[in-house]
Amino acid sequence: MSVQQVIHAANGVREMRWVALVITLLVVIGAGLLPFHQAQQQGRALASHEVDVNQLDPNINAMVSELRLADMEIQLLKAASASGSAEHWPSIAQLEAMWLSPFVRDKGWLDKGQHQWQQISPGVYQGISLSAQTYPQYLLNVSATPSQIWFRGNIGHGHEEADIKAKSASSYINVAINDNLLIKQGWQQVMGPRATK
Repeated sequence: MSVQQVIHAANGVREMRWVALVITLLVVIGAGLLPFHQAQQQGRALASHEVDVNQLDPNINAMVSELRLADMEIQLLKAASASGSAEHWPSIAQLEAMWLSPFVRDKGWLDKGQHQWQQISPGVYQGISLSAQTYPQYLLNVSATPSQIWFRGNIGHGHEEADIKAKSASSYINVAINDNLLIKQGWQQVMGPRATK
């Protein structure tokens, strides 16, 4: 009596099939469960006066980026000031002397609307463009917690040109700055990216 024994080739075909089956099962199970593992980002919807930074015109976004950097520098200057007074914020002249954009009058200043900057109250800086029909006004409120950046202008937001020219002539020196006043005057606050429901 002869015994026949089947010997499979040792080329790894059987192992490869099992590995392929396991990988296929993992991919199918992962794809099926993926929708159930999505993080639900919930945030409040933006108010009518708020604008997501990602939705801004590129020219406005460039100025907002400069103002964010300036905000950090101004905060550092205030913290390093010898007086330590809550009312001691750097003046426009100091910011220009430090070549801090957008306050310095350089080639970038010429290209971005030639804003005339003034400190309208402690920690609040307003920039009014010499060409108000093309470039918006900006307001940087470093004294707020957290700091706020506002703009008012006709770029992509439907304001009438005549209205902008009339408002550009106004300033808020010696006026108590608050959100309600700015909203009433047509300013829009720049907000970081937020998730909406």
